[in-house]
Amino acid sequence: MDHQGRIAQTAHPAVFGAPLMHPEITLDFSEALIELVTAPVTGRVSDLVRAMTQLTQYTAQCLEQQGEWLNAGSMPTLEGLDPETEIPLAHFGSSGSALMKHAYRRGLSHRYGKRMQVIAGIHFNLSYPDVLFEVLKRRDQNIEPLEAYRSSAYMAMVRRFFSHAWMIPYLFGVSPVCDLGSLGGKTYPYLVPDHQKRAGIGAYATSLRLSDIGYQNHPDLRLNISYRSVQSYAESLKAATHQSFGPFETIPVVDDQGVYQQLNTHGLQVENEFYNPIRPKQIMLPGERPATALERRGVAYLEMRLLDLHPAYEAGQSLETYAFIDLLMLYCFLETCDPIHCETCTQAREDLRQVVSRGRDPHIQVTIACGRQMPIREAGALMIERLRPLARYLDHLDPQVSYLKALEIQREKFEDPSKTPSQQWLQGFQSQGLSYGAWNAAHTHALHNKLLSLPELPHPYLARQEALAEHSQRQLFDLERSPQLSLKDYLGQYFGKD
Repeated sequence: MDHQGRIAQTAHPAVFGAPLMHPEITLDFSEALIELVTAPVTGRVSDLVRAMTQLTQYTAQCLEQQGEWLNAGSMPTLEGLDPETEIPLAHFGSSGSALMKHAYRRGLSHRYGKRMQVIAGIHFNLSYPDVLFEVLKRRDQNIEPLEAYRSSAYMAMVRRFFSHAWMIPYLFGVSPVCDLGSLGGKTYPYLVPDHQKRAGIGAYATSLRLSDIGYQNHPDLRLNISYRSVQSYAESLKAATHQSFGPFETIPVVDDQGVYQQLNTHGLQVENEFYNPIRPKQIMLPGERPATALERRGVAYLEMRLLDLHPAYEAGQSLETYAFIDLLMLYCFLETCDPIHCETCTQAREDLRQVVSRGRDPHIQVTIACGRQMPIREAGALMIERLRPLARYLDHLDPQVSYLKALEIQREKFEDPSKTPSQQWLQGFQSQGLSYGAWNAAHTHALHNKLLSLPELPHPYLARQEALAEHSQRQLFDLERSPQLSLKDYLGQYFGKD
């Protein structure tokens, strides 16, 4: 954002190199929505937090040079802003893949509106070493190839995670309030508009980012995504990218000027349009589709997408938060209960929907693993005790973080909802006489100053970032001077590889 608290209108800073090629600093939907991708971290959660903090610090220092800040929280200030002209789509260059990315984003803007697309969050990517799967495979006397065994284990982990996903927004959601401009004139049953403070307030909300204000597919789009196996998941995901969807058929694919307004009229333009709490992933080869990569090489890692940005922390969330996420994900990996039936996932989605919009309502109930329903307070206490033995075991792995301490912090939130970040954030906002825009700008400025006051980044780190930026520019130059397909031909080749 700029120093007036509005979405910046400038292009992606040249100091970051080419977003199409840079492995760590790229763009999401908009020129103003920077996407930071930490290099893989092995072993310790404290190393992850250090890597995230350094990358965020470096980005903030570069933005300071052009008088801009990284928005501290998930929900931006949109009041008084014209989305069509003041939320610029991300540009990646003139190559076929770059033009496809831009056209895809234009399609998103027509389908869901630009307001939704500039909401930000944290994706927690996780994988386990092959040696672990080899040990488990021998234990199970399993004779299938390691890749198949690994994929089956990850898909079971996904199914189990759905049963516990509601815990993430309850414990770590920090977006119970949003700017009135985020609503686009719409009303929501769980939200009360405060016109004086220019805000939408969810009295019991935990994460408006995850509600139907934020990232959700079209409410009439019925996606029958299967989680039984990696093959069924990839096939059902591809099917959604092949089926035309009525409401999207009213949007031209190519307008009268020959400009792509969306990639196609299908329910999903591409697989990544599927907004899901957790996604199985495989590293893609150039020009390869996500589902095809999964079909060919199985699951390489999981992407958990439920974390809000907490404005108080340089790494987006606290060390204890990441420790708890690490603990919960490992529990999902090791848990024996496997809710494979689709109705279980349906109930888990309903639990998540309730918790993000009114999770601190004492009357809310959730379904725990293997089908039991109970109030959040009781379900949370039960899960904390189930996690305790694993936390005790993990405590010796990282001297800088206590998994038991992280667990205790979460136990207190279930016992007393006033200790949740969503409740504390809401109380802080209501106690001040500031509009949402002024409140958001104040916290963004505070985080920016905190990032600038950290110890100087090591010279090798700065040199590495400069080298990454320069290399990305050279890669883009080499790509764009080579023969290029038109966007039409590139899309034909891309989608024709199924």
